[in-house]
Amino acid sequence: MLTKTEFLALIERELSILKHLAGKLRPQDLAFRFTPGQRSTGELLEYLGTQYVGGVGHALDGNWDAWEAWESQLGPVTPETFPGILDRQLAEVKARLAGVSDADFASRASCDAPGNPMPLGQALLVTIVAWTYAYKMQLFLQAKAAGNADLGSSNLWHGADKSKA
Repeated sequence: MLTKTEFLALIERELSILKHLAGKLRPQDLAFRFTPGQRSTGELLEYLGTQYVGGVGHALDGNWDAWEAWESQLGPVTPETFPGILDRQLAEVKARLAGVSDADFASRASCDAPGNPMPLGQALLVTIVAWTYAYKMQLFLQAKAAGNADLGSSNLWHGADKSKA
């Protein structure tokens, strides 16, 4: 089973990749959306600015109050503010999980986003970690579709530009 330390390490790695991808966005990319009903790239950054605190809050408390509170104090989300927002979220997630032991992580009652009961660690895995992978891919694909031809697999999976060597 995933430990709290492993969970936080996964999230830190993925947040680093998200910051890298956001740093590759050009101003014109923010308005891109695949279809009229889908989030624009700018709206996706706003969503990513809330999902970690909100999801962890839901897993711990069984409600979305942490999401709403975080969203209300967020401020503008731009490629320039995005890295700091992710850093603040990570600090808040660590603070929220500080009192949770690995034993609690493995056995404390929680649920996923739709409300299916499961242990806390599993709930965080099937929500926060799964969301991170999915939305990271969406950000990458939207940036590519908007015309960022230089983005490649290493940007998506490692948060680094392809080696020119």
